[in-house]
Amino acid sequence: MKGRPLLSFTICWLCGSGIACALTGWTLILGLIGALACLPLLLRFIDVRGWSVLFLLAAFIGGAVHWEWNDARNHSSLPETMHIATHELDGWSAEIQGELVSDVRIDGDRADFKIQMSSILPISDSADTDLVASSAFNIDEQLMVQVRLLEEEEQQVAAGWKRGDVITLNGSFALPGEARNFGGFDYRSYLRTLHIHWLFKVKGASSVTATPPGGLDNSTYYVGRIGQGIRWVQRSSSYFLSLMQDI
Repeated sequence: MKGRPLLSFTICWLCGSGIACALTGWTLILGLIGALACLPLLLRFIDVRGWSVLFLLAAFIGGAVHWEWNDARNHSSLPETMHIATHELDGWSAEIQGELVSDVRIDGDRADFKIQMSSILPISDSADTDLVASSAFNIDEQLMVQVRLLEEEEQQVAAGWKRGDVITLNGSFALPGEARNFGGFDYRSYLRTLHIHWLFKVKGASSVTATPPGGLDNSTYYVGRIGQGIRWVQRSSSYFLSLMQDI
């Protein structure tokens, strides 16, 4: 480790990110204080001295600060864009359009997939002029879509939806569920590590319209692919660091 400064820097950076991912609030502060108190002793034990100690301590702190900085920006822009409170958006009906960015997973009477949403049109009875006008904005946010299949034949329809399709959905927004028991799986926290904050629930395959990308202008398609690739790299980095919680 002493002869591999880049490896040492990476390990300390990931340890700092892992602590910031696993802890919050005062527990994070106490955890950082404890780690910073023990880290110099550990580095001295493995014969790392001088400026190298400060270099690795800076990597540890930098990893924690970088995680917190990214986590502070990890929130949904929908309530602000739609000018509606989060609790009111939960259960709110709308028609949305976007690009299918994952494979479709079919499990019994349900199909799940992710979309990169691009536009939204309220269809609630209470929708006013301001909300309808907001559909003109470009909304760059990922959603997890859950389609309840009403008939067995709809499984074949759902199997025909492919990554890259332009997709239009009629359904309603829903907040992901939280852990009901202590230590249970927290679906909302898991999706948050993927930068996903909302579910979009659809009833029946008839409420889904998918158009293959071949019908679109090629330049628009490839620009969208490049943007998708950049977002994938960013989210993969965040997801990798979140796995530190399980170590």
